This record gives sequence, structure tokens and C-alpha cells, in this order.
Amino acid sequence: MSYFPPSFLYRIGAFISWFFYLAAVKRRRVVIEEISKLFGARFNRERIRMIARRSFKIYVKRQTENMVFGSLTESRLFRLVSIEGLDNMKKSYKKRKGIILLLAHFGSYLLPPAILAYMGYRVHQIAGKPLVDKRRVVYRKVFEARKRQSDRIPFQFHQTDKNLGSAVRALGHGDILVIAFDGRTGSEMVSTKLFNRTAQISPGPFKLSFKTGAALLPTFVVRGGDDKHRLIFESPIEFPICKNREDTIISSMNSFAGLFEKYLLKYPCHFGMTLFTVKKEASKGLNPSLFTD
Repeated sequence: MSYFPPSFLYRIGAFISWFFYLAAVKRRRVVIEEISKLFGARFNRERIRMIARRSFKIYVKRQTENMVFGSLTESRLFRLVSIEGLDNMKKSYKKRKGIILLLAHFGSYLLPPAILAYMGYRVHQIAGKPLVDKRRVVYRKVFEARKRQSDRIPFQFHQTDKNLGSAVRALGHGDILVIAFDGRTGSEMVSTKLFNRTAQISPGPFKLSFKTGAALLPTFVVRGGDDKHRLIFESPIEFPICKNREDTIISSMNSFAGLFEKYLLKYPCHFGMTLFTVKKEASKGLNPSLFTD
């Protein structure tokens, strides 16, 4: 796959996604239901079905990218991405207190650590233990291929089921630590509103930023109609002055949730398949549910 130009792979991905959307009846139904629950009356039924269809397309294209990222040359990879708000990242990096790059499972969320690593920054990523059904050959083979690709990119993974001391120490060295806002592996969860629903989110990255002084930098990846990505570094989240530490943490979480809602409203198809994935994992007891309902 890595020998083909990305534009060709995207066309193949779009073609496959049509069959995937038609064949995966249960998945399609769940995606439509979850989008309806999250956005309520903000979208009509026709628009929700269109969002679901695009969610399948974006999902397949992202999986295609993940299979070849490590094999792409830096120049080819950078041609796929434009960067906005880089000054926000550079100013935070110069303070030498470290950066917590706060992502969500939104769009091609694996791009930021890869791009920053190729730019010469020291990048670490906290991630949960991979959930792979190794009894199913296709799932296992795809996972192994993706791991080979990620191993080629110069950033370091830290699994949440192992000691994270080295990841925390990386912040003390001024490095970048990537954490997902909607990750399901925190030891405690806090209720945060997302539109019509109540999400259970780990306060871990917010507490870590508050404790260490590391900048908390919201980051999003948006796919354009031409399949080029916009990597967007927002301004760092500022901790408000509250009567106690807990209120400060919750207020900062709500600030990020409000910013996330703006991206969700504008690009709902970037999150549609994540809604399916988190519900499926929760139903199997693999991870806590994202929503309380």
C-alpha cells in the first residue's frame, strides 16, 4: 500500500466504505442512533444519515492512513497536512515545562504525534492497552501491520496498564505528552456535559497540567474535501481561579468540552465511528461507557 500515492489510497478507501456502510447493518444502525442521541434536534433525520455515511468514509480512510504512515517519507506526509496555530505550540514549548497535547478520538487523531516527532520534538503518547480480538485473523493481521507502522515513527508509547512514571518525567524535561480527552482508562471519571448527554471523562490530564505547570494544548485534526488535513493547535487552556482545586479542574474540563462541541457541530462525521466503538467496548465490559445514559 505504501507504494501507491495517498490520493489513490483515499479513492480505494472511499469505494470500500460504500460497501462497508451497506453491509454493516448493525454498526450503521448504532452510529445513527448515537449521533441522534448526541446532537438531538440540531440535525434532521436526513442530515444524521448523511453524517453516518460520511463517518464510515472517514473511518475507512483513517484506517488506510494508519496502515502506511510509518512508510511514508516525511515530505509525503507533510504534503498531506497543513498546520494552524503552530505559534501556540512553539510558545508553550519554549517555557520548558512540557506540553500536554490534549486530543480526542476525532478525525485522524494519530497525525499530531507523528507530525511533531518528524518536526524534531520529543513526543510521548499515553494510550490504553490495545483491545484486539486475536482469535480473528483479519483483526490480528491489521493490528500487527499498524503496529509495525507506528514503531517506525520516532515517538514513544506509554501504556496505561504499566508504570507511567517515565511519561510524567518527560514533562519535566520539557517534552510533549499526548493524551486523549475521551480516553476510557482513567482511574476516576468526572461528569461533563456534551450537548444532550453527560459524558464520563478522566480528569487525569487536567490534574497533571495543574500540578506540573505543563501547558494544556487542545489539538484537533480536520479532514478536508480534498483529503488534506488541517492540524490545529488551539490556545492553551487557562486554569480559572476557583475556591478549591476540584472546582478549578472541573471548570477547565468544561472549557475543553465547550471547545470540543464547536468542532463536533462543524465536523460531526469525524466522531461518528468513535461513538460506535466506545459503545461496543462498554457493552462487552472492556472499557467504561463514555456516556451515563
